[in-house]
Amino acid sequence: MPTGARDRSKPGKFELASGGVLLLDEIGDMPLPLQGSLLRVLQVNQIVWVGGTIRVATDVRVICATNQPLAQLVKAGRFRDDLYHRLNMLPIEVSALRERGDIEYLAEKLLARISSQLAKPSLKLAAKDCQALLWHSWPGNVRELENVLTRLVVTGKLLLSSSRLSPVPVLKSPSPLLKERIHSLAGAEIRSALERTRGNKREAAELLGMSRAHLHLYRIMKTQGIK
Repeated sequence: MPTGARDRSKPGKFELASGGVLLLDEIGDMPLPLQGSLLRVLQVNQIVWVGGTIRVATDVRVICATNQPLAQLVKAGRFRDDLYHRLNMLPIEVSALRERGDIEYLAEKLLARISSQLAKPSLKLAAKDCQALLWHSWPGNVRELENVLTRLVVTGKLLLSSSRLSPVPVLKSPSPLLKERIHSLAGAEIRSALERTRGNKREAAELLGMSRAHLHLYRIMKTQGIK
C-alpha cells in the first residue's frame, strides 16, 4: 500500500513508525481503495512494498484525526464501515475552539511560542484584544487562532473579521474553565454585549461565547446590579 511505499533504500511510513505511533491526519478524506489497504495492515500487522510481494511485519499504534463526522460518512458510503469500527476503539472528541473556555490561556501560550520562533519580543494581550478573541466565532479553530496571533506578532495589530462575530452553538455542559470564566464576567462586559444586541439577553449571552443557560445571565446581571 502507498503508506508502506519504499524504493530500494527508503522505508515507508509504517516501517519508520514500527515500534511507535503513527498519526494519520484527515482520515475522513482517505480514498476508499486506500481505506481497504489500511484495514488490511491494521488486521495483519504487515505491509507489502509497492510493486513487491514480500510481506514486512510492522508493530505500529495508529492514531487517526479528522474534522468530519465519520459515522455519517459511513452511512453515505464514503467511509468503510469495517475500518470505522476498527479505528473507533478509543474516540476522543476535541471541542471546537469557540466552545472552550481557555481561549485566553491558549492564546498566551501560542503568543509566547510564536514570538520565540520569529525572534520577536514577547507580547501581552490587551484587555480589548482578549475580549475580541472571546467574541470571535473561530470557524478555523486553533489554526485560525495561530494565524491571527502570528499577524499580531508581525504587525502589532489584532486583525479579526467582524463578519465572524456570530452566535456560537449551545454547549451541552460547561467545562470547569468555562465555569470560571462565567463567574468572573465583569458587569462592563455584560453591559457592552447588551448594548451591541440592543438589550436582547439571549443574543448577548451568545455574543459572550456561551448559551444563556450556561451564562445564567439574569442571575449574573442581578448580582452585578444590571437591569
